[in-house]
Amino acid sequence: MKKTEKCVLNLCLFYIIYVFMYGIVIKLTISNSILFQVKTYIPEIILGLITILVIAKNGIRLKRYSLMLLMYSLLIFAINFCIYGFSEQALYCIRDLYIPLIAFCFLMQVRVSSKGMEIFAQRLVLFFKIYIIAGFILAVVQQIMGWEWASTFYTGYSFYGQDPVSKVKIAHNLGLLRAPSLSGNFATFGYYCLIAAIFIAAHSYKSCKKLFWDVLAVICMVLATNKSAIVAYFVVFILRFTGDMRRKSTWTYRVVIGLVLMIAAFSAFMLIGDNSDGIGLLTSVFARFDVWKDIFNDTSVFEIVVPYKMFTYGSGAEGGLGFWDNTYLYYVFTQGIIGTALWALAIMRTYRIRMRDRNKVVRHYIYELTIAFLILSLTVNVTQGRGYLANYLVLLAIGTSILCGEIPPKRSLANYNE
Repeated sequence: MKKTEKCVLNLCLFYIIYVFMYGIVIKLTISNSILFQVKTYIPEIILGLITILVIAKNGIRLKRYSLMLLMYSLLIFAINFCIYGFSEQALYCIRDLYIPLIAFCFLMQVRVSSKGMEIFAQRLVLFFKIYIIAGFILAVVQQIMGWEWASTFYTGYSFYGQDPVSKVKIAHNLGLLRAPSLSGNFATFGYYCLIAAIFIAAHSYKSCKKLFWDVLAVICMVLATNKSAIVAYFVVFILRFTGDMRRKSTWTYRVVIGLVLMIAAFSAFMLIGDNSDGIGLLTSVFARFDVWKDIFNDTSVFEIVVPYKMFTYGSGAEGGLGFWDNTYLYYVFTQGIIGTALWALAIMRTYRIRMRDRNKVVRHYIYELTIAFLILSLTVNVTQGRGYLANYLVLLAIGTSILCGEIPPKRSLANYNE
């Protein structure tokens, strides 16, 4: 591998390991005030280093659609900066949107060899396997020992709710402790197990091995009570299963798929509600519609044309949009109609490039990660807190300019399964 290629791949690997293990990072640094402050900025520094390396090697040669998105997003940032100044919410927007966006645009320039991507994938698969096993063990221990032990594990003192210092949150749902496990956050732990399981499955050739990691990852999501991740993985699993069943007879195929869809639909309904007693299973869904309706009544249509309130809707914001639990609505009101369309275009174009890779394994995990991204975006804001978006963009972009010879015709979401 070339030096730049090796450095970029190693930095991408380190970035994923660091954010996935953020809870352990908190535990190791909380006793040292300097390290504890520095640890917050390490992920963004890594993405910044990747961008600098790419620019130093290739200069600024962005694809047209990524350049349009970057310039428009910077214009929106400038408008909000003039209105609100450089506030804490501006920093959150930079962390959650702009640094991942810039890294995404420049990662597509990196010329990566097939051998380099193979080594990167092998290391990532090994880490993901260790992550799921270790995360499962820690989550089980946290469930058994209770919330006091779980909170003390990260900070050295007990608390319930969100700790103002470490930002670790301890809570219960569905009768279970929402286990933060290795990531230090029950929501991100569920997302990361979802990403890990998809990536492992793409690189596994035996059904029994795939099933083992699938089951273990879903158990981790249950222990974290991340209902959105569970539902997203059910959808991914069904799509994967339908592709495998196409070689079966028509009658068997229809019966089995019908049963799986009914079970998945029932499971999704059971997981949507917040009540553990089985009453009001759809409460959270209707509550979301009520919240969306109230906020729509209080917002101006002009906001979706010129999103001048972006800073007020970031992570930790007290405004309503921070709690909409819908990525699509978040983008419409923080990037505007034009910005949302440009984001969709950039992701779609990059996705199509990756789906033209001659390596079936790459097409496999890019397809499933994208499906999970689209499903999760319906019920959560995947941009906030380095949850799903930043990791997805890194895995989507790296390898876009792979040196692997001729590539087959374009593929789409509709004709992926084979």
